[in-house]
Amino acid sequence: MASGHKDIRAAEIERRASWKHGIEKLQESARTAPREVGVTCIREKSANIQWFPVATGNETSVRRSVFEEYNYLRGDKEDHFSRFCDIHTHPARSSFGIAVGSRLQGPVPIFPPSGLDVENARGNRYHSEFERMRAGKSLSLSWFYGVIDGRGNVWYFRPLMPEEGPHEEARADRREKEIQSEKAQLAQQLLPLLRDGLKNVSPGVRELVEWNLRGLGMLSPSGSKEMAPLILENINILFSNGIEDRFFGPQQLEVARAYGDLLLEEQYRRLPLNDAQKRFAYDSNRSEKLRDGALRGIYAVYAKRGVKLRLVLAEELFSEPPLAGPDYSPRTEKVREENP
Repeated sequence: MASGHKDIRAAEIERRASWKHGIEKLQESARTAPREVGVTCIREKSANIQWFPVATGNETSVRRSVFEEYNYLRGDKEDHFSRFCDIHTHPARSSFGIAVGSRLQGPVPIFPPSGLDVENARGNRYHSEFERMRAGKSLSLSWFYGVIDGRGNVWYFRPLMPEEGPHEEARADRREKEIQSEKAQLAQQLLPLLRDGLKNVSPGVRELVEWNLRGLGMLSPSGSKEMAPLILENINILFSNGIEDRFFGPQQLEVARAYGDLLLEEQYRRLPLNDAQKRFAYDSNRSEKLRDGALRGIYAVYAKRGVKLRLVLAEELFSEPPLAGPDYSPRTEKVREENP
């Protein structure tokens, strides 16, 4: 059972507060408070929002009472509700610890839903208890989860349904083949450019690249291997060191970044969940801007664990409907609704 929330005042939200007001209070808590906090947000079919704070927590977890949630819903007219989202925060302070230890420097890391979050979603722990308690009732809700990270971004997620499993596996296999094909096409354009760049680059820049390649075990101390193919397979070295413009012209940088994103996606897809989470936190701490390849890769890692995941950046959150959820598509402006 949840023990109340008297110790997490930043998460106390009035029941009828607006979506914007409630989210901004949670974002502030995620940025400044040492504890995780949680609330339940409900969207009515009329699009009005209700908030139900029933959780408390520490630096790494929240506790919630599904019995209190159910008693709350039972006191209202069930058919008024369309969306139900359990939301909690990942405080910036604990995300720094995951990404860079105690060294508080650089941008706030972005830490996606934890392994426990994933297991709770996949196990449908709250869903199953709720279903048992509402037996015989006709309440129909789209139920998913949300995490607010230390930058104020929102991660929506939900368990994949059994019938979605084969489709996701087929899509993952198809994407692996697409990555290899796209890499091969881009490599044909980039290798000649890298060879030309190596001829014209300053000795200092060449030494920096060689040092990085040796650190990765890609280049022997003698430097006897041809460097262009090695740089290509580690092209993100150029971007992390800010020397990409020494090898590519402005029009070629877009192609180089696309290749780097494919490599990044490929690396993420090979990682187990915990390693992928830490890598994402570390990568986001090193740069204000998220790499597309990292985001595609982290989505794939979660899909392998049976979870549909979607990140909404803080600056984009209020340009989409409240509680849009993990299946919302900005391109089509369609939101997944459960069949009544």
